[in-house]
Amino acid sequence: MRQRHNLRLPRWAALLVLCLVLMTAAACKPETPPDSGIEGLVSIGPVSPVSQPGEPDSRPYSAELSIIRLSDGEEIARVTSADDGRFRVPLAPGRCLVEPQQGQPFPTAPSQEVTVDAGRFTRIQVDYDSGIR
Repeated sequence: MRQRHNLRLPRWAALLVLCLVLMTAAACKPETPPDSGIEGLVSIGPVSPVSQPGEPDSRPYSAELSIIRLSDGEEIARVTSADDGRFRVPLAPGRCLVEPQQGQPFPTAPSQEVTVDAGRFTRIQVDYDSGIR
């Protein structure tokens, strides 16, 4: 025959266990991504040493971008644009620097300071110089 053990915790201990369970659940809950950030288009050009009127002089480009928080210099994100050049990275509001990955010696693109406002995605254009002349 099986014996039943009647284990009763004091009220304060039961409350402590409940608090620990709730705190653990809150800590494990995935953080909701911000509704703000940076999105944009990366392109490279020129695409030909001789451009003809009416022909595009640039094309979409897949490149890696590093996002640096200006307040402390910490890298807070890294994103690679898609083959169509588009990218989108959720970020908390604040000022940051977008640093495109540079080639040796080409392609190159300038860094850009960007302000991310709450509740919106700031649009930017990243233009790489292909070095074709």
